[in-house]
Amino acid sequence: MPDASDAAGAERVSFYVLARGARTQFACRLAEKAAGQGRRVHLRVADADAARELDVRLWTFRTQSFLPHSVGASGSPHVRVTLHEEWLPEERDVLINLTGELPPEFESFARVIEIVGPEPAARDEGRARFRAYRERGAEPATHAVDG
Repeated sequence: MPDASDAAGAERVSFYVLARGARTQFACRLAEKAAGQGRRVHLRVADADAARELDVRLWTFRTQSFLPHSVGASGSPHVRVTLHEEWLPEERDVLINLTGELPPEFESFARVIEIVGPEPAARDEGRARFRAYRERGAEPATHAVDG
């Protein structure tokens, strides 16, 4: 399992490129690991449907456990799901970006994670975001994930 705890330096922006599988499932795994390490996790989604899907998945992605979280600006301080145009947390620790856009103020987070799905269109969007991060001065790391 990839390490979600790298705070600064070369791995400040990380791209996880999935060979197969759902982005939301992988995001849940990363969020669980980071929260277990005491990190504050912000999951940024594109729309209300994506927020609902992720909300359900965070409660059900493991058969024996769940990841407590909140949707929106209030609730759990450790794991929050918000729409792209909503609230940015005061404590900017780990950002998992599940939108197709470069997150605003990404530089203020200790760690930014991008998860790229296996579909060709998702790969193209991921490449565009990778270039955009570089243009803004970040040096993203890329990790291939088999499943």
